Amino acid sequence: RFPREAIRVVFREVMSACLSLEQPQRVAFLGPEGTFSQMAAHKLFGLAARYHEETTIEGVFDAVRSGTAACGVVPVENSTEGSVTFTADALIESELRIRQELVLEVAHCLLTRATTLSAITRVYSHPQALAQCRAWLAQSLPNAQIIQTTSTAAATREAIADDGAAAIGSSLAGEIHGVPVLREKIQDRPENATRFVVIATEDAPRTGIDKTSLAF
Repeated sequence: RFPREAIRVVFREVMSACLSLEQPQRVAFLGPEGTFSQMAAHKLFGLAARYHEETTIEGVFDAVRSGTAACGVVPVENSTEGSVTFTADALIESELRIRQELVLEVAHCLLTRATTLSAITRVYSHPQALAQCRAWLAQSLPNAQIIQTTSTAAATREAIADDGAAAIGSSLAGEIHGVPVLREKIQDRPENATRFVVIATEDAPRTGIDKTSLAF
């Protein structure tokens, strides 16, 4: 008997491939490659969709507004740090609609070419990721300089070019950019999850179990 999650994955990929044959769906996400936003987008739309990476959350909104992308995937809330203010502000100021949501388990890794923690003097990452690993950083790398970046994947790129540096990001980012994982699951709360939403110019068809989001 196949596990239920495996069936979901196969069904999603079949649907994604069929839709791509009719008209490939263009999806914007907060890039570069290797972000948790990309992981969420793949879970929502499969690998056959055409993906368009943006360097900022506002860039994802702009891509959808301009028609460059049919929809966009952005983080809206984290179980540890609460609302993602960049997304909340953009939703309030925009007329775009939320069509779908996904809750993704977020496991942060320390990505670096260094072989020991003592060799790390700088840590790059997105403000949300840094906040979710605050206690671990204070205990394990108390003297390291903390540097904010536009995304966790962008942090991984910085760590490649900076000797003595590390990035906090996904294992996928490490695989894509060729940066080893020195420590796994360094988030302060083991059950750390982020809610992502799909934004578009039109509402999704009603299902009878719809949600209403309030922002103020």
